[in-house]
Amino acid sequence: MHRILIILSYVIFLSSVNGASVQLATSIDSDAIELADLMGKFWSSKPAEISKTEPFIYCKVLETCCKEENREEAVPLVFSGLLDDKNRLLEIVGSCVNSTEQNGGNKWCDTYSQEIILPWDLRSNFQIEQFGQLLVKFDKKISIFEVGAERILIGLIVVGAAVATSYVDQQERAALPDLTSIEKLNQEFRHQYKQATETFWRSQIENGSVIMRILIGLIVVCAAVATNYVDQQERAALPDLTSIEKLNQEFRHQYKQATETSWRSQIENGSVIMVNGNSITLFHKGVPSSSSQTSPAVYHHLKSIAHIPMTIRFLLINNSSTLMNNTLKQYWQNLNNLQIPESIQSKEKASVDHIISESQKLLRKEMDKKGSIDRKMLNNFCQSLTHDLTILLDAAAIAQLNKMHEIIQDWMREYNFDPKDPSLKVLIIGPRAAREKNLHTTYFERLLGDERTRNILYIEELFRDEEKARSIFSSWFLDRELGDSFFNDKDRMHRDLLMTESAQKHINQLTIS
Repeated sequence: MHRILIILSYVIFLSSVNGASVQLATSIDSDAIELADLMGKFWSSKPAEISKTEPFIYCKVLETCCKEENREEAVPLVFSGLLDDKNRLLEIVGSCVNSTEQNGGNKWCDTYSQEIILPWDLRSNFQIEQFGQLLVKFDKKISIFEVGAERILIGLIVVGAAVATSYVDQQERAALPDLTSIEKLNQEFRHQYKQATETFWRSQIENGSVIMRILIGLIVVCAAVATNYVDQQERAALPDLTSIEKLNQEFRHQYKQATETSWRSQIENGSVIMVNGNSITLFHKGVPSSSSQTSPAVYHHLKSIAHIPMTIRFLLINNSSTLMNNTLKQYWQNLNNLQIPESIQSKEKASVDHIISESQKLLRKEMDKKGSIDRKMLNNFCQSLTHDLTILLDAAAIAQLNKMHEIIQDWMREYNFDPKDPSLKVLIIGPRAAREKNLHTTYFERLLGDERTRNILYIEELFRDEEKARSIFSSWFLDRELGDSFFNDKDRMHRDLLMTESAQKHINQLTIS
């Protein structure tokens, strides 16, 4: 499985470097396969423990526990950075495991989660250290292809992501006849949303501002290895530093060690609830529970209906010069064929019907006009559905809250822990735009009580990089200890340490008009 992805990505990448079309010249094809062989040898030298880290362990789960149709859908999702893709991958994995257990299949499938290794737990491993050094040497090896390591990695990531996105998109759209009517509409929403953000995404990639974030998300274990290797190199270079730099270097090292110790201590001696999108995990007394999904089917159905007018807005704006294209026609057909899921209750049904009927009217008008879009009409359409969208979103939120509360109540009975316990901490990984009055944050503030709200930490947009999220989590609570120890103020280190009362007075003096 790894080799297929590697060869495919490198073949297409080298063709782009050489200005070739998809019909590859023999030499380019040969170079790509040779480079893939080199990458294959490098990857085969990795310690076995790396295969037990996320997301690599899912490769074995897919091969061992899943049927072919599940694998076809899941493979492109393994290294995706999209939250929906991650949640879908976990759903597929869970479905495969449950199916295997019910059919009396491979027992490993039911216990694979117990084998998962956290990347930072590998840093003291001698073989991992050697692998980190090999990572550096690999840079020199691939230079024979006249493309630097950074460019190769960037090319692999960018093109691989494009290939995966294209493959997923084609598979999803080709599979529309096998989906329910509401799934077809939501599939088109996701596709249009991708298109709407594509230009900005491409510009960010070209400017290199998010390359490292993608790289860390794609090769999280190698990032852990590299961090350990760089740290050792820095400490080995201490004799070249000044005396004060040596002292500060040691502070940085000890701080890093303290954050790792803080996380281990928290999950071994207390409890941490981690919410990542639609999944929730409990770390209690050193034993991580299996991740559970907090979003029932009705949640997705209600959000899918709410996405319909948003999709239409994307469709009309994205295709303003070609309103009669096949995509618009197909969406019109899917909208007319929509069958309302039985999970939607009668009190939401009126809003669902209104959203669908108004969407059909607007689409029909714009298709009949065969011209540029009426922006005022589109704006009025969006605002006319605010009340109905609110009703659906309210119902979706309640459904998700009920499911999440049910999971936590089960944990409280099974593990006998009290949500009012001061040692309980909550880590919420969510989107940047939804930080204020976040649903999960508000729930846990109420569950833990007003005096425990400081035990809740919200981290933005690190859905794939849970290691980074855990590091920030540990640093946050470690800084509280430092603030309390040195300033008798647990929040002191969470503010700019230089922003003292004297500094504020000086700013006031400097800015006197």
